[in-house]
Amino acid sequence: MDGWVKQKLEKLVPEEIFNEVVVTATKRNFVSSQLPSIIEEDKYACFEEAEFGRQTLAGTNPVRNRRLLSSPQNEEFSPLSGTNQLPEDVLNAIKKAMLEERAFILDHYDYLLPFLNMINGKGVCAYATRTILVADSTLGTLEPLAIELRLPDPKSNMVFSPRDEYEWMLAYFHVAANDAAYHQLVSHWLHTHAVIEPFIIATRRQLSVMHPIHRLLDPHFKDTLHINALARGIFLNAGGILETTLFTEKEPQKINEDEYPVERDESQAEIDENVVELDENPATHKTPDKKERLLILEDYPYAKDGTEIWDAIEKWVREYCKIFYASDDDVMQDKEIQEWWSEIRN
Repeated sequence: MDGWVKQKLEKLVPEEIFNEVVVTATKRNFVSSQLPSIIEEDKYACFEEAEFGRQTLAGTNPVRNRRLLSSPQNEEFSPLSGTNQLPEDVLNAIKKAMLEERAFILDHYDYLLPFLNMINGKGVCAYATRTILVADSTLGTLEPLAIELRLPDPKSNMVFSPRDEYEWMLAYFHVAANDAAYHQLVSHWLHTHAVIEPFIIATRRQLSVMHPIHRLLDPHFKDTLHINALARGIFLNAGGILETTLFTEKEPQKINEDEYPVERDESQAEIDENVVELDENPATHKTPDKKERLLILEDYPYAKDGTEIWDAIEKWVREYCKIFYASDDDVMQDKEIQEWWSEIRN
């Protein structure tokens, strides 16, 4: 552990926690740690298309894939071009997969493009990326067929397929760098840690400790604000861990600020599946009677586990709330809940 990190932790973390957890962690021998099974079996497995596709569903950031559909209104596929062109058979394979609803896109473009000039102006060579992945006929596994590297100047765009060999590998690395940064800054920090803070503050300010919703939520808020404060002091601060390890360097906070303000209309304001990231990606679709979710992709551990956990939590919370609220009118008449929700939204 670097000296400055240790000094900061000693100031921020209670002494007993520092001694028991942090000091113990610094004594671990990471060299002797067990290798991931995929690398233990084949250290070059990460370069295989099948493993690349699997990692987008079973890796650290399994929530960015979106289904790529073929339609006249579709604007996602047509920009996939650059100074070079994809081979005709690769283009045809992608178009066929789109028509059969087997095509997916891993998009690290819109949110990143505005920052590339600032990032690359500091000696970094970063690209925004779009990756087209195609599932096999059984919808069991994904494999990438095309990767687009983009800069703000359209003349610098490049697109590659597996036939490009070394350029294809370099494109892999850019996608992995984008995915790692998005995972740390948005999926992990912003959508997990930061977004919950307004709920914690509003719960403590607007709901009495005996209110049933306060009793429901409070155990899940334990230590969150403290952990977030530590993160801001060590990971997200100027010169901190994220600035020194991610290609975004000094832009993490700006990317977070750009990604945070999500506008929702009144129909989306309800707490339902529309605001759940799991249901916004192509993990599942519901049967016509809406009683059961069906997996779109078979080899998708996040979806398999996530939907079961989500359904169990939803059922338990719904039954709990029914004890105290028999109808929507009961919720509307609860002044504490109304003030709570108003503070969260505003």
